[in-house]
Amino acid sequence: MNKGLHMQTLKELNMIGVFITLFLSFVGSIVNFLRRDFKGKSIPYKLAIFAVDAISSMSIGVMTFLIAQGYGLNEILSCGLASFFGHQGTRAVYLIEIIIAEKVGSKKALEKIEKDNNK
Repeated sequence: MNKGLHMQTLKELNMIGVFITLFLSFVGSIVNFLRRDFKGKSIPYKLAIFAVDAISSMSIGVMTFLIAQGYGLNEILSCGLASFFGHQGTRAVYLIEIIIAEKVGSKKALEKIEKDNNK
């Protein structure tokens, strides 16, 4: 029995699942944003960080949902996986920032990342 690749076109996709995934991923981006420490930061800076969190979380969530639906998973399971991976994907952006700062040897960048992202 071949489990994968059931969905052939996006027309077969239930849009309610996509909207639920977008909503749950957006909530995940709010959670990621609220865990950061923004003392002394300007409102445009805060909005830019929130936009990055929201865009990365929602795009990773929808991508995961489409992959899961294309593979043939249950829609509820696909939404749950997508929201989880959307939230974790936003956290992964933080880890990538740390890896790049370590590779280039920037102690200032590491201090700034730690200060901005930890309470």
